[in-house]
Amino acid sequence: IEEENGRISSEIFTQIDWDIRNFVCEQGTTLANRDESVDTSCLIQKGMLFDCKKNLQLAVKKYRVTQHYEIVVVESNQNIWSVRYKQWSNGCNWRLRGNTRKSHELFEISQLEEE
Repeated sequence: IEEENGRISSEIFTQIDWDIRNFVCEQGTTLANRDESVDTSCLIQKGMLFDCKKNLQLAVKKYRVTQHYEIVVVESNQNIWSVRYKQWSNGCNWRLRGNTRKSHELFEISQLEEE
């Protein structure tokens, strides 16, 4: 790593960003589907099921890295996780809500609004 005037070249950060993005997309996300595993790569959809809130958060984190979204948490508790795009007031209406369903006790993406 070469430093220029005491600063690290921004090219290294660009490469690190791409390395992370590629790694995230290669790993995919395995969802809870009882009898089979579903590899979604970096896609998320309304109705997707996750074993726990942490796995939902990981899937959204992977997705936002590939989409270059910055998100903020709107609501979070044991049964709900709701996020929206940080630039909500600038016209991007992306938001997601996940919650546990009593019928299967898994975390489900119950609301997903794209731009």
